[in-house]
Amino acid sequence: MVEYLEIKGKKYPVRIGYYVMKAVKAESDMSLGDALQKADENPEVHEIILWAALKQGAWAEDTELDLKREDIPMLLDLVFYDYLELYASEKFFPKDLVEKTEQRLGNLNKKTEAKKKK
Repeated sequence: MVEYLEIKGKKYPVRIGYYVMKAVKAESDMSLGDALQKADENPEVHEIILWAALKQGAWAEDTELDLKREDIPMLLDLVFYDYLELYASEKFFPKDLVEKTEQRLGNLNKKTEAKKKK
């Protein structure tokens, strides 16, 4: 799903998905969940997420991203509350998606255990 974040009067597409998770892991050596839980200690994780979400959004919408990575801390300061609201919304990580994923993982584990018993 692509959402939009207004930065300096222009709407930019943002998308939080696999690319963002991979970028957080590569730049912080933490999972996205761990990085967010430790965001008070490592606030730069928000820079990583926003930059990757902007890149992924531009790719998804087939548009060119006209922002620079080095400007993200200052831009994030301008849109921090909108960014947090967008990220915290269920638009990117709906509760039922989390529940379905946990259920599928549980079913997969049961199948794996059953195969080991055979």
